[in-house]
Amino acid sequence: MRCFFYIIILDFFYYIGLILKTTLMKNKILLYISLALLCFWLLTKIVNLYDYPVLSAIYELTSLIALLCTFVMPIVVLIFLLRSERFNKKNYIAPLAISVLTILVMIFVPFFYTVNP
Repeated sequence: MRCFFYIIILDFFYYIGLILKTTLMKNKILLYISLALLCFWLLTKIVNLYDYPVLSAIYELTSLIALLCTFVMPIVVLIFLLRSERFNKKNYIAPLAISVLTILVMIFVPFFYTVNP
C-alpha cells in the first residue's frame, strides 16, 4: 500500500516538473503567486477579519505560510531572473516588482490606513 502512495507522489512531482520546465508557465505561476500574496496581505490589512469567525480562522491558518512565501518569493524570482537567458529576463520583472510591493504593503499599510470602528 505504501508503494502505491510513493508512485502517486512521484508521478505528481514528475508532472509538476514538466509544467515548470516551460518558461512561460514558470513566469505565469510566479506572477499568479505574487498577485495572490499581494491580494492576501491587502485584504488582511484593510478588512477587519476578526469580525468574521470563518475568515479569521482561515487567516490564522494561512498567515504563517503566506508570510514565509512572501519573503521567499523575491529570492526565487531573483534566482530565476539571474539564471534565465538574456531575452527572457523581462518576464521576471513583474513578479519581482509585485513581490517587493507586497513586502512594502505589509510594512507600510498599517501606518497609513486605519479602520475606524
